[in-house]
Amino acid sequence: MDGDDQYALPPLVIKVAGRRRSDDLAREAWFYEELEHIQGVAIARCYGFFTGEIDPNSEVLGWAESDADYEEEEDDLDENSQIQDDDSDDSWSHRWDPKPFPEPFPDDLVTRIIDWEELNEKARLRHPPEAKRVSIPKSTRTVQSPASTGSEKTILSVLVLERLGDHLPIGVSMDTIMPDVLAIYSDMGRFGVEHMDIAWRNIVAAPATQDSIVCPYHGHKHQWRVVDFDRSRKSNFRLSRIESASRSWLHIIFDCLTEGFVVDPGT
Repeated sequence: MDGDDQYALPPLVIKVAGRRRSDDLAREAWFYEELEHIQGVAIARCYGFFTGEIDPNSEVLGWAESDADYEEEEDDLDENSQIQDDDSDDSWSHRWDPKPFPEPFPDDLVTRIIDWEELNEKARLRHPPEAKRVSIPKSTRTVQSPASTGSEKTILSVLVLERLGDHLPIGVSMDTIMPDVLAIYSDMGRFGVEHMDIAWRNIVAAPATQDSIVCPYHGHKHQWRVVDFDRSRKSNFRLSRIESASRSWLHIIFDCLTEGFVVDPGT
């Protein structure tokens, strides 16, 4: 067999971390590994997380925009920290950060404890106070966080994923699409994973160039995929509770799509 014909790469997407976002991308890679059993079923196939040191003077496409977004988020955090906690109803909408930032990525990936008391006000309203802490066991295929070393080196981090299809349609009935997407979030919930970034931009069609794998939990091939796990978290909630939380967000998104416009309630 001719060497050029022996292997065929599928269409790929290279996701590049911002200058100060390597921990976010390493976190996302951890969750792709955690959900490996449903890659190609409910989420995109992940082909690896890679890092390398580059010249500090190098220009990377997209880094300037990422730096600006990072500075804006830092300003928002500083502003929110100055807001006094008030029990009045008028101040409620200002006490939680509508764009929840992930906790620092664990340095050694041995154990990560999620402290539910540190969740933003919105999360506390959606989840009961009796929620317990949950540990993430050490991975047997360790994903390293390049920023965890404290080094001043300039690190380029990339995540290689399969290329997926289009976003959810707008202005049409969602009656046939909604059950499949709900089933996908149920698949993730079986692994104790809460997506935490349920949005129109993060639900895309299954790839047309590769065969989907039959879902082991629902017995058919899902037509959609969920992506973007840099805000995700592990949970010890019952599956029914995780499904209920996802369903509440998805109904808002799908109702608005049917009416012809996009709304991302989680951002």
